[in-house]
Amino acid sequence: MESVVAVIFLITSYLSGYVLTVRFLPTFSGLLRIASAYIIGILISVWLLFILSLIFSRFVEQPITVGFTVTTAVLLAFTIHQRVFFKAPPGLRPIHVFFFIIVFLFSWILFSSTFEYDEKLNEIKIGFLIWSDYGLHIPLIRSFSLGNNLSLECPLYAHEAIRYHFLFDFMIGALEKMGLPLDYALNIPGALSWTCLLILIYYFSKKLFFGSRYVGFVSATLFLFNSSLSWVEFLKKYHPNSFDSFIKSWWNLPGYVAFGPWDGNIISAFWTWNIYINQRNLSLGFAVVLLVLIYYIDAHINKKIKTTYGQKALLGLITGLLVLWHGMAFISLFGLIGLFFLLFPDRKKSLLAVLVALTIAIPQILFLNQSSPNVQSHFSFMPGYLVISHLIPVDYFSSHSLNHTVSWILSFFRYWFFNLGISLISIVISFFIIDIQRKKIFLMFLSIFVIGSLFRFSADMQNNHKFFCLWLILSNTFTAYLLYRIFLLGWIGKIVSIIILVCLTISGFIDIMPIKNDRIMTYADVQKQPLAKWVLENTDTADVFLTTHRIHNPIGYAGRKTMQGWPSFAWSWGYDIENRVRMAKEIYETNSKEELCKLLKENRIDFVQTEKTPEGESQFKINHEFFDYAFKPVFIDKKSSLKERVFATKDMCPQDE
Repeated sequence: MESVVAVIFLITSYLSGYVLTVRFLPTFSGLLRIASAYIIGILISVWLLFILSLIFSRFVEQPITVGFTVTTAVLLAFTIHQRVFFKAPPGLRPIHVFFFIIVFLFSWILFSSTFEYDEKLNEIKIGFLIWSDYGLHIPLIRSFSLGNNLSLECPLYAHEAIRYHFLFDFMIGALEKMGLPLDYALNIPGALSWTCLLILIYYFSKKLFFGSRYVGFVSATLFLFNSSLSWVEFLKKYHPNSFDSFIKSWWNLPGYVAFGPWDGNIISAFWTWNIYINQRNLSLGFAVVLLVLIYYIDAHINKKIKTTYGQKALLGLITGLLVLWHGMAFISLFGLIGLFFLLFPDRKKSLLAVLVALTIAIPQILFLNQSSPNVQSHFSFMPGYLVISHLIPVDYFSSHSLNHTVSWILSFFRYWFFNLGISLISIVISFFIIDIQRKKIFLMFLSIFVIGSLFRFSADMQNNHKFFCLWLILSNTFTAYLLYRIFLLGWIGKIVSIIILVCLTISGFIDIMPIKNDRIMTYADVQKQPLAKWVLENTDTADVFLTTHRIHNPIGYAGRKTMQGWPSFAWSWGYDIENRVRMAKEIYETNSKEELCKLLKENRIDFVQTEKTPEGESQFKINHEFFDYAFKPVFIDKKSSLKERVFATKDMCPQDE
């Protein structure tokens, strides 16, 4: 019955978004209205759910459930009250419906094939290409669905606030809590966001370049199929000596031929579909950026919209709400609406959008950047991005500084040529064939590339790839326009434009095969995993565990917080993992009950998990003899090869000691 409420929530979220789109963006019609309605609706409704859950957490035991029910009722009442807006003709034609169905089915197959939940076997099935990141996302999701993590603690670094844009995972957790199976809770929003992103790419490029459907479709194609030089790596690796062997090698390709920076290749993995399957909030974040830009393009370039303060306030609202959905998408979008304020007329209304966005964003930014001795800020000026890992040594001149400068310039162009292919050339050429207004837009988009190249926002510099992925989506529209101009040059132009398009997309076609051929990793979920089941049934949602380092830990599956999850996750968010690892080693390796209890109480640890792993496979040398002699476990899985055990602090260290 609870899942019915979840379905009603999703439907009313969309309907509420539809009302707001018709009310404030009446020129958005057809599929643009459909896509915008979902993006605006889910963005605002999940925020309402989040705020109400925080409020109810002070008064009830199940605040997310109560908040979900109240939010659904509010959304339903709102759509009924505003039903007059549903009379506005949507402008849909049969071809629009057909296109939406095809794109959504494609999106659904893509997302559901990489993450599945088998309710009969109680197993989670994850594609190998994304399995590691779900060692992060599942504990975060489950901290909301099986816990009530409205203290907003990091489930993989207990006692510290979440430093990650978590609202997408919160939504999934809330949907699962309301009875929607985990895979549906994850795949439905993921597939819808990807579908809307593709639609918005089409409409954005079409509106930017004189209503050309050719530019729209080519822009969407360039998004789907990247232009990197990974096809060169494919030919080097597989040496196909005939067209037939080429097709066979391509069709059976087991993995990406270039997966930098992890495999050391200069070509990164960030141009493939993998990042969107992995980071499912990314599609929604980029979709919000495009939605707002479509309005600004129509208002300031095409001058088809008479702007109002209400419209700019709504756009400022959804921009500000983006922080906890996707931080780097917010940084990019806020910068762009700021540039529109500075570079185009109608500044009073544009200033309102900037001020509304800033007012809403500041509390979220302050939350994500709370001061703590266990957290390090990594924001800094650090030019180069991943180019610095592929510098070409130069010794042409007697001056060291001159050699260094030339090395940087050569390395920069080499890196981006390998990663963008001939897109790097086509984007530059397109700048010289566009009018002055679109030159402004081109340079505004370039600011996103500059930000990603100059600044570091997290411990892991490679996270800046989101800036470059967004910049490429926007800049591909200029390449599409260049191809359109070539296409208009008679039959020779048509042939040349097709040849260029093939060269631009061949790597993308190669890179879809590893997803098709990906193998599936299977993990027992709570009801099938003895440790997770015991934790869920016998511990409180606020309890904290000390655990060993495992990417997929059953305790995280049960929605409980751990002192230290897989180290790279906490490290990438800026937490001091060395301090926690040192503390864990002291606890696991001690032979002193007094010292053990002191550490457990100081660090507010409720349970200690131990396991027996083969020599050299664990970072911790657990003193099993001490634990066996001094304490009695509250849980032991004798059938497990790891012989997992759990010890309760209250039993090991009674209060009167």
